[in-house]
Amino acid sequence: MVHVRDGNLDRALAIMARKMRSSGIERLIRRRSQTHRHVKDSEKRVLARKALMQRVRSQELGKKLRDILIKKIRRIQCFFEGKLRRLLLVLAKRSTKWLVDFMQA
Repeated sequence: MVHVRDGNLDRALAIMARKMRSSGIERLIRRRSQTHRHVKDSEKRVLARKALMQRVRSQELGKKLRDILIKKIRRIQCFFEGKLRRLLLVLAKRSTKWLVDFMQA
């Protein structure tokens, strides 16, 4: 979205063109309108670098999310193991037979 300030339409169009160029919309429009367009080597390098950086960012995000999930699972397991131990101790004090049956199952 581009705002026109003080009736300066030329400035607003220039800002819009810059935003379209930086977001890649201009490239998509060109690609759809011209199927056999020559892409300069410098543009290929820029696109390849952007694609590489995007892949790296998504892989890093995936690793971070995986690490967070593993930590949460471990924390939950530790929490329930502690609760289970306490429960077994309480039940063991009350009924040794129940505990023996539970351990054999």
